[in-house]
Amino acid sequence: MLIATTHQEGQIAVKEERTVRVSLNNLPEHTQTDWERVKNMSEAEINAAAASDPDAQPTDEAFWKDAHVVIPPNGRRML
Repeated sequence: MLIATTHQEGQIAVKEERTVRVSLNNLPEHTQTDWERVKNMSEAEINAAAASDPDAQPTDEAFWKDAHVVIPPNGRRML
């Protein structure tokens, strides 16, 4: 079991079988993203779309004020 930390909820348990690891070597071929549409959007349009997404709100200095870098005991990075 992994432990995840969120700003609002503190530490929560995460089941390892739900964890999906993706690298440049195994990117999914098909996604729900319309990349052609994204390529044709201006930077302002991309920023406006991101700002309108309630799940992708920007963070500020206050959000990160109490953040701490945590290295897992085995030293393995989890990104």
